[in-house]
Parts: sequence; structure tokens; C-alpha cells
Amino acid sequence: MPKKNPKHQARIERQQVLTKRGKRVYNWRKIGGILVVCGAITGFVILGIIYGPAIAAAGRTIKDGDGVFIYYKLYLGDGTIKDQSQSATGTYFEITHESVIPGFYDAVIGMHVGQVKDNIIIEACPSHNCPNYKGYTTGELAYVYLKFYVKIVGFAD
Repeated sequence: MPKKNPKHQARIERQQVLTKRGKRVYNWRKIGGILVVCGAITGFVILGIIYGPAIAAAGRTIKDGDGVFIYYKLYLGDGTIKDQSQSATGTYFEITHESVIPGFYDAVIGMHVGQVKDNIIIEACPSHNCPNYKGYTTGELAYVYLKFYVKIVGFAD
């Protein structure tokens, strides 16, 4: 800002008078800019504290043997819900070949926190001799058409 600009001359003269009287003259534009920058930095730090752990876990994918919390819904062939997680925080599963059915296992391996798969389908096998059947082979859901909705909520550790 040039000192000879007549638009600014009156302001400059007021500042000089105040300075001669021993009073400080503040440049509010600079102070406002500094406050904005400090506020932005503080905001980013707070966001990092809140969302940092979730972002770090998001990069991790499910592997064999992991303990995870999964929110799921199990639909039958007619669209009715047969089973689902009782809470929004999910149900604990240990993901191994022995603990879950093969079709569910294959679908969740490689998923990460927050990922959703709403169309995991296990086809029916009415003849009960399908060599590659990946669903239940015993109980009331044996060899029936199954559809899962799955959301990975988090890892147990």
C-alpha cells in the first residue's frame, strides 16, 4: 500500500498520531489472517485425532484367521430376512474355513473396514450333490439359496 495514496492518507495519519501518543496500532487484517490459519491447523489436528484410527484401520484387509466385527443380514430366496446382526456394532466372527461357510469366507476375504457387499449370493443345490457348493450342508438352511448383506465394522484387535 503506497503512502501517497489519498484514500489511505487519513488512516495513516491517525496511526501516526496514535503511535506518537504511545498507543499500539494493530493491523487487524494480519491478525485476522493469523487467526484463520491457526484455526485451520487446530481443525486438522482435531480431525486427525478423531478419524486417524479409522483411516489407519481402513487400509487393513481381512485375512484368514482375523477376528472381525461384521454387520450382516441373511436373506432367503423369497427375500425374507432369516438372520441378522443384533447391534449396529456388528457380530464377532473369526474368519477361518472351519468357522464360516465357504461362500461367506470367500466373499469377506480381502474386504476392509467400512466396505459393504450387499449381494453375496450362494446358489441353491437341490440335488445335494453339487461338488462346488459353498453354503450350508446341514440344518434347516442346507443347500438353499442364500443372499448376504455384509458390512465390515472393525477388527477385534
